[in-house]
Amino acid sequence: MADFNQEVYYSEAQVWQEELPMTFNLLAFALNGWVMASDRSQQNLVGNAVVRVRTSATVTKILYDESVGAACCFAGDDCAEYVADDIMAELRNGTFVRDQRKQEFERISNARCRSEAVRLGQDWQPRAARTVLLMLCDRQAGWMIHVGERTFARELNPYGSVYIGDIANPAVFFPERYYPAYSTQLRRASELVFPMAHSVLEAHALNSSGIYGLDVLAYENGQFHWYSDAELKDLETRSKKLADMVRTAIFQ
Repeated sequence: MADFNQEVYYSEAQVWQEELPMTFNLLAFALNGWVMASDRSQQNLVGNAVVRVRTSATVTKILYDESVGAACCFAGDDCAEYVADDIMAELRNGTFVRDQRKQEFERISNARCRSEAVRLGQDWQPRAARTVLLMLCDRQAGWMIHVGERTFARELNPYGSVYIGDIANPAVFFPERYYPAYSTQLRRASELVFPMAHSVLEAHALNSSGIYGLDVLAYENGQFHWYSDAELKDLETRSKKLADMVRTAIFQ
């Protein structure tokens, strides 16, 4: 009994930090490329079992490298970001075997999870929701990587859009209604930027404490385009006008 109480006391006194998985990421396939959109919010619980403090920060959740023709976004705790970063690093240094993509994604992810389990010890959460969406541009190939004790990677059908993160957010209505994953009638990337951005911005309106900010990356006709702050501001202005118009029309 004494050993048990000592263990509990140590657990309560131990300081820990946990990132909260409040993210809204979208990937939309296009006739001539694809579009990624994401929020920028990161929230952490810092403290111990007795006192917990929530802190927030803004981060970039979309990673890309034109030299290797790859981009990804992530949702979940720090481990998801580490896996995304590890994959991009192996693509850059040439250790990634592109003819064995599924096996490679799972290998990299499982190695990182084992490392995090050792680093975090009893604070490691093997079943936490962690996901990476990744695009390899040489074959217009999209992958969803479920990160955990036994990572599972699967190639996506190149149709419509998919999303990760706060999947219970009602803003998933927009991609589900107007550009669902089973839609084979693809549009051009330039047509998809606004609806994907609008979905992220509406996700903020429905979960303002967990989702904030906007980043957009488009790959069109073989070229990457990272949207500047000025371009994002234009998208936000257009999104607000659409939301106001819908509100007015509903209550007429």
